[in-house]
Amino acid sequence: MFVRVKKSGAYQYLQIVQNERANGQVQQHVIATLGRLDVLQRTGQLDALLCSCARFAEHSAVLSAHRQGRLAATQKVSIGPALVFERLWQELGFPIDGQKKNATRPTNGRPDLQQKRQSHVALLF
Repeated sequence: MFVRVKKSGAYQYLQIVQNERANGQVQQHVIATLGRLDVLQRTGQLDALLCSCARFAEHSAVLSAHRQGRLAATQKVSIGPALVFERLWQELGFPIDGQKKNATRPTNGRPDLQQKRQSHVALLF
């Protein structure tokens, strides 16, 4: 089963449809027409229906609970650009997540090495 939008005149209607194979052909049968799409969206009925259905799907229930803040993170994993920039930051010698900062002071009124590195990394963004 799946949901589709069916145009009729100036309106779009939301339908629940089921595919069945008969005599080597796939036939679609409309199980229910839920109503006009614009009305369902405007009144919030579509969101309410989806939330109601999501209670019975494990994957959707987990995603909904996470969005509502009812799940605690058990592990943090860096991927993609976050991982690349974290490694770049570490290689440049900057502190990450609570590591102690090496206190360096500028000499002769010139910026120290760490300040130079920070300005170079800032240019990347």
